Order: sequence, then C-alpha cells, then structure tokens
Amino acid sequence: MLRASQSARAQIPCNNDRVLVEIFRNHHLIAERDSMLGVLRVTRTSEEFKELEDIDEAYQALFRVLDRMQRSTFCLLIDLRQSPARSDPRFEGAMRRIRPLLFRGFRRCAIWVRSASGVRQVSQHTKEDGYSILVGNSESELVLYLTDGKLPSFR
Repeated sequence: MLRASQSARAQIPCNNDRVLVEIFRNHHLIAERDSMLGVLRVTRTSEEFKELEDIDEAYQALFRVLDRMQRSTFCLLIDLRQSPARSDPRFEGAMRRIRPLLFRGFRRCAIWVRSASGVRQVSQHTKEDGYSILVGNSESELVLYLTDGKLPSFR
C-alpha cells in the first residue's frame, strides 16, 4: 500500500479514457487528480475511524498534500459511497472542524453519496455549515456541475 509520505504516483484509468493520477493514500482517504477536467477526487474508504484522533491524523496528512497544490485551479469531488455510516455527536463535531479545511479554495465542490437518504443527511450538514455544495448520487451529474457549473434538473 502507498503511504502518504511516498511520492509514487499510480495511474488509474477511468470509464471514459480519462486518467486519474493518485496523489495521496492512507487507510481512510484516497486523493486522485484529473488534470484534464480539473477535478480532484477524494474518496473516503470503508476503513472505520477507531479513535477520534485518527480523524484528524488522516485528514491532516491529506491537507499537507492539498496545501502544496493550487486548489483554485481544481474542483473537488468527495466520494463518500464507501464511508461507514456514523452520526455520533463527537464524530460529527470532528467532521464539522474538518470540512472548512477540506472545502477551502476549490472552485466548486460536490459530494457523491450512495443513496437519497445520504443526499438528505449530507446536504443538511453542509447547509448547517453554511456551504453551498451540490450533494448527489450521480457521478455524471456531479462532474458536469463541477466542470461546467450546470446544476442537475432535479434541483
């Protein structure tokens, strides 16, 4: 497994012949860059956070990589489809502190979830945080929004 400190870059083919270049990986998060579309994808893995300190540690390692990038040249797609469901108050508080650090500086942000109930839950969190972020369960609609600014017709 690649560690966050390694500089190796894996190339991962996408459905439509684009190439995602892996720029970061730890047990909880994977970051891939699509320079062609100007999209950075951060995927939350299925690995559970065993301790609250693990949340900060995992995201701070990601932020060290993101802070070396020019975020304003990219849009951010966060893929939460594999993320373990968790809604205890301490976890929610930790994520409330993480979200501003994750979203800052990107041209647009979108969050990809598995289901309609996931859309409702994550939309509620981002709205409570004061963010205008598209949340959905269709990758194509989210990428269209990120690259062209077009909101899906269901909104």
